[in-house]
Amino acid sequence: MKEIKVVSKVIVEVVGKPKEHVDKVINEIVKNVEAKDDIKLLTSKIFEPASVENDLFSGFCELEIETPNLRRLMEFSFDFMPSSIEILEPKEVLFDTVDIQDLMNDLLARLHQYATVIKTLHSQNAMYKKKLDG
Repeated sequence: MKEIKVVSKVIVEVVGKPKEHVDKVINEIVKNVEAKDDIKLLTSKIFEPASVENDLFSGFCELEIETPNLRRLMEFSFDFMPSSIEILEPKEVLFDTVDIQDLMNDLLARLHQYATVIKTLHSQNAMYKKKLDG
């Protein structure tokens, strides 16, 4: 894949309780992004957690990051699960079909990993429920 620097604005949201925990997790996210060797944190803004339903709090940070390529941006997305990504630069990208294939296969591999975890948890949950009921 061609090395095309990608500048993006991402929003990472955290929901939980208590409020202090949400705030701590958001700050840790920013520190973790800063610590990445291959991601440049250009700007960060942390927003105060606000009360939402069921005594939960929602907070978020807005980060502007630079990644060396789209593959790394996709990996960042799996690692940090942002709720929103806006690619600021470049405005246009020309892809070879092999590059698209690679990105899609990486995406599918991750989705299959997550599906396996979900199936395992579902199976374990059903087993524990059966033991409790039985």
